[in-house]
Amino acid sequence: MVPPDGFATWRRTGTLPRNGARGPLATKMRDRLTSEPDATQYKKRSGIVEPLFGLIKELRHYRRFLFRGLEKVRAEWQMICMAMNVWKLHRHQPQVVLA
Repeated sequence: MVPPDGFATWRRTGTLPRNGARGPLATKMRDRLTSEPDATQYKKRSGIVEPLFGLIKELRHYRRFLFRGLEKVRAEWQMICMAMNVWKLHRHQPQVVLA
């Protein structure tokens, strides 16, 4: 679920931004995000999905893709995600104490 425009601003003011999307899909998504169950689900996204992208951008310094073309970008993204998963596994390994 992705809002068609700045969700927080639109929800606070109740008016669409001048350059906001106005098509039928955008209207449908706005209607979904105003319903209580979907709004609650969207709020959970900030704690589940968004931190991952922030970690990849800040800790790993991935700001842009190095390759062109959808197939190459998908492969690069899979490598980035794999590196993050290996890093998490390494970080959460139990410490072995040698006696």
